[in-house]
Amino acid sequence: LMFNPQVRLASQWQRSVLMLQQKGLCASCKEPLKEFEAHHRQPYSEGGATNLSNLELLCPRCHRSKHAKH
Repeated sequence: LMFNPQVRLASQWQRSVLMLQQKGLCASCKEPLKEFEAHHRQPYSEGGATNLSNLELLCPRCHRSKHAKH
């Protein structure tokens, strides 16, 4: 689903759907998510949309690691 392109943060509904889709696991390391952060696969700053097809949930460690590579 598409939402307002000016919205950067994932909604509670999007985070809930992603949690179900990912079966409660980090999209990168596959560990159970105790804490999580929504991550844009295509960076928002590069035109990435805040929609389900461009979002994934990551544990904080994997999220930091992905951003360190940019």
